Amino acid sequence: MDVKCPHCGTEYEVEKEDMYRHTQCEVCGKGFVIGSTTSPTAAGRPSAPGRGRSINTAKSADDGSFGKSRTQGSRIPRRFADVAGEQTSGDSFAKERRPKKKAVVVVCAVLVSLVLAAACSFGAYLYFGDEPRLKRGIAYYENHEYSKAHALLLPLAKKKYARAQLIVGDCYANGQGVFMDMEEAVKWYHQAAEQDLPEAQHRMFVCSRDGAGIERNQGNAAKWCRRAAEAGFDEAMYDMGMLYVRGIGVEKNAKSAIKWFRKGAESGYLPALYKFGQCYKLGFGVETDEDEAQKWQNKAVDGWRARANMGDTGAMVRLAELYKQGDIVELDKEEAVKWYRKAAELGDEVAQKELAFCYRNGEGVDEDQEESAKWMLKAAEKGTDRTVQWAMGRYYQEGWGVEKSKEEAVKWFERSAKKGFETAKYYLAMCYLNGEGVQKDEAKAEQLLEEAADAGEKDAKTELNRIRGERADRERRIAREKEEKRRKIERMKERELDIKAVKENINEILSGKRQSDEWRGFDADKIAKTDDKVSVKPEPPVKTLSTGFSDTNESDDIDAALMSLEKEHDRVMARCRELRRVKKVYDEKELESRKETCATCKGAGSVECARCKGKGEVVVNNKIPCTACGGEVNDEDVSDAFSSDAFSGVGGTSGGSTSRGRGKVRRQVACNNCRGQGEVTTRCGVCGGKGKVRYQEPGRLPGYRSCDSCGGTGRGSPVTCRSCGGDGRVYVWQICAICQGRGEIMNGSKVTCPVCKGKCKLQCEHCGGKGYTYRPKQ
Repeated sequence: MDVKCPHCGTEYEVEKEDMYRHTQCEVCGKGFVIGSTTSPTAAGRPSAPGRGRSINTAKSADDGSFGKSRTQGSRIPRRFADVAGEQTSGDSFAKERRPKKKAVVVVCAVLVSLVLAAACSFGAYLYFGDEPRLKRGIAYYENHEYSKAHALLLPLAKKKYARAQLIVGDCYANGQGVFMDMEEAVKWYHQAAEQDLPEAQHRMFVCSRDGAGIERNQGNAAKWCRRAAEAGFDEAMYDMGMLYVRGIGVEKNAKSAIKWFRKGAESGYLPALYKFGQCYKLGFGVETDEDEAQKWQNKAVDGWRARANMGDTGAMVRLAELYKQGDIVELDKEEAVKWYRKAAELGDEVAQKELAFCYRNGEGVDEDQEESAKWMLKAAEKGTDRTVQWAMGRYYQEGWGVEKSKEEAVKWFERSAKKGFETAKYYLAMCYLNGEGVQKDEAKAEQLLEEAADAGEKDAKTELNRIRGERADRERRIAREKEEKRRKIERMKERELDIKAVKENINEILSGKRQSDEWRGFDADKIAKTDDKVSVKPEPPVKTLSTGFSDTNESDDIDAALMSLEKEHDRVMARCRELRRVKKVYDEKELESRKETCATCKGAGSVECARCKGKGEVVVNNKIPCTACGGEVNDEDVSDAFSSDAFSGVGGTSGGSTSRGRGKVRRQVACNNCRGQGEVTTRCGVCGGKGKVRYQEPGRLPGYRSCDSCGGTGRGSPVTCRSCGGDGRVYVWQICAICQGRGEIMNGSKVTCPVCKGKCKLQCEHCGGKGYTYRPKQ
């Protein structure tokens, strides 16, 4: 009898005993149950029991809903009941007399239907079980239906099917049907490799070698490669030989390299054939033998040529490389481009990349940047070669054959960097560092540079050192600027205190509250009467600018505030000098008004009177020239009057160097205590080492006080001299103790008698033999 495949309609001739058995269509490859969807060609033959159920079962298997298919078709088809009635029909009496037989027939039909349904379901499971699903998933992947392949194989990968784990890992590694995730890819590769799948072990070698999805570890990479090579994976044999050649993860060993190249060559792996012949040609690990080298390399070339002619794109690429290098075959770059183009048109990524380079550099073909970019983009979109993705980023970055776009360049750099390509990480870091095509992020840039530098990218190391050096310089510069700002703020505070003190003194003088001997009784009224052009307006309070600044403020703002304070300081000091000038004029006028006739010469001036010096008149409360400075002092020589001493009777501040000794005495003497030794070693001469000195104040009982020499310690152990500081000499810029820097003696109620000079040998009418006289009150 003839039946049709319910899927493609192909007719088959089957035997009667094959009815309701599961079979597979030779044309479409899909399974079905014979007689489940089509009836035999013989007319009038009834349909098979359970027909509807087998259809539902097959459909459920495709949908993956096996549980549902097992419950469908349990109901007895109506046609089955009709057929049973026809077989048992005689006359109406017979039907009524045999109701039990009819019931038995119905029960039997139900049982047969259930058995057939179970058989169909079991057959569907055999076809749609794990192994068939694995084959279908692999077929989907080979046909580039990546989403279907991933969806079908992921459950199997979780069930520990090594081949499913490998393909799922490839999907994640290449971004095929899912988002690219190298860490997820390595997870599946590792599970498959642990089940001794050589292809997965070789992929673990590549990931460990390149640092893609896992930390770069050349030793670990060599271990995975060895396991795959020992399992007979020919590509791993070749790679193992190259590891021994280069000394990556293993020590360099020519003999071991030759061993693995020989194994790969004997297995027929064409790159191993070529490399094995190259070893004979160069004498690497074996004696040089040109004939032997030619034999092995010719085998490799013949194999690549044969495969290329059969449509193998990998062989086409290798053949193109040979023509491009001119090593075994004659150099012919045009022939190389021809093979690259054939492979590229068939979708080979490496060929597309190399063809792009040929167009870019004009090798074997006219230079064409747009054509180069077209082929490079095709290769990059496949997403398997990280260097191609980086190269596509460079095309967009420089505008080679495409419109320049920093944003597109960043996208391609990121794709390549995610696969661990250190050069792409360096270029991506520079984009983040300069804000080109992406928001500027120096932290992200430094992280990428560190990763690239650790992977051996020299430019990344150089840039990382430059960034860190500039950061250190910047931190040092900021620290210096902060310290400089802090010092300026401290200077502002000092100036504010100086200005405040001088303003207070000026206001005290103007109000007549200044109680020093020099300024007592001098006020704004006397200033106005002496010189009405001089302002007597009080000074306003000081503006405290320093409180509004810290080391976080701009240097220009701090400098401006400090400059303002300096100007204010110069202004108040100028007013201070003006007041001193007015005071000097006032004193001269007041002194002139107090002149009187000399009591000694009676104004005749005929004798050399000690008081009038022969002038015949003296000034009340006469100023006596200072014996130290000769009475010569000039107010203009006072360089500064910043402190309150400017109005305390001292002509200028102590230590001023512009007075040239007028009113001041400069001495350089050895210390009286240490005699130039720098230490005092004797016991206290006052307390005798007891630490206390007895004293008695008038009208009080005797008491004790601490000794000024030993400080109450009672010990005379060596101490550093407080006068010389230990250097043995005393440098003094000392104000004259007599004239207080004015060059004239003014203050004090007693003066030495100018007649007897204090010796009291003459009955001086002024001192009465006492040796001193009283000066009249002011």
